[in-house]
Amino acid sequence: MKWMPKELQCKICNNVKSMSVQILGDSTTLRKTEIHTCNNCGSKQIFPRYVKIPKIAETKIGRCTEWSILFGAILNSLSIQTRIVHDYLDHCWNESLINKNNGYM
Repeated sequence: MKWMPKELQCKICNNVKSMSVQILGDSTTLRKTEIHTCNNCGSKQIFPRYVKIPKIAETKIGRCTEWSILFGAILNSLSIQTRIVHDYLDHCWNESLINKNNGYM
């Protein structure tokens, strides 16, 4: 997996500071789609935010949400109960049930 930074560098003019982001709504395959537009040259970079495990594994790129979905699937395949925690800042992480007497860690 490769980490997708929140602030992208324009692939055409190498501009970093003035990229605007448009976010399109949800669907069954995508959580959302980010369209990063360079305010300097107008070029666009599209980053689809997938929720389906096979698509995340195929694209091999994401942020905390994609990493948590994939890691949770790996843990569940090993019979380790896990859940994804998603906070109001749009950050995700996994909680896993390691010892049933002590709860999630």
